[in-house]
Amino acid sequence: MRNVLINTWAITGVTAVAVSASLYASVVSGDPGWFARAGSVVTIFGLLLLIKHSVLCAGMDMEDAMMEKLHYRRERSPPSPGSSRYLAELAHTRRILLDEFLGFAMTLVGTVIWGFGDLLVAPLL
Repeated sequence: MRNVLINTWAITGVTAVAVSASLYASVVSGDPGWFARAGSVVTIFGLLLLIKHSVLCAGMDMEDAMMEKLHYRRERSPPSPGSSRYLAELAHTRRILLDEFLGFAMTLVGTVIWGFGDLLVAPLL
């Protein structure tokens, strides 16, 4: 279960399925409330993506967590550009930034759906 909760694409897929299913339920039933309720699911999963890397470092103190997140180590010299360590750290940083960007976007979209979902679906009914 933990692997699903930390997998960016699994979270995004579950969110897309929840929004699609609720949109379908709203159109079929004629009740726009179903779509609006999906906004809470999108918001929760967006927040999960936003805090994912901080929670994974929860056993560390704040300085160690930030060093892990930003790949900063005082005892090591910075990697030279193009080295395998540099490329690995760059890929890890990009994954963190992707998670945080998706998390922020999903939280924003989820809040709009949650607040105005009934108005957004009303023309389809």
